[in-house]
Amino acid sequence: MCPMEEHEEEIAATLEHEPTGVEVAYFVICPRKLWFFSHQIQMEQESDAVLAGKVIHEQTYNRMKKERLIDEHIRVDFFDPSGILHEVKKSRSIEEAHELQLLYYLYVLKQKGISTKGEINYPTLRRTVTVELTPEKEEKLQKILVEISKIKKLSSPPFVEQFPYCRRCAYYELCWV
Repeated sequence: MCPMEEHEEEIAATLEHEPTGVEVAYFVICPRKLWFFSHQIQMEQESDAVLAGKVIHEQTYNRMKKERLIDEHIRVDFFDPSGILHEVKKSRSIEEAHELQLLYYLYVLKQKGISTKGEINYPTLRRTVTVELTPEKEEKLQKILVEISKIKKLSSPPFVEQFPYCRRCAYYELCWV
């Protein structure tokens, strides 16, 4: 039995309540932040960092049709004319979260029969990172989707953990004050 078959039931149950790309990113950043966000406790509207990211997103790649809807719950930044999926980000400080978010979008597209690559664009850094959904990355992502589902089902947020970026987090006061 291959590793994927062992987790098929868990994965199927997880995909019944598919996460958003933001939730996948938040899982990597902080499971507690994921729990707050998935329970409609959304503090990001107040964040200067989020506002700066939105401005960068709006002011770059103007010729591309932005914020394409893949599914009811997934909104990607844009596809270029060659079909490559793009995500625009402000900085590389949480690059692993950016990559997994994009991998999740590629995974959802693959489930719909669309195979493509992705790129994370950091316009202020003039840097682009190419992302491909490999079998290894897909297996890792499927395990993450199971964990996301478990966190979202918790009746209270996971225990607080200290991360280097906590002070800049919009949810800081819910954890540390």
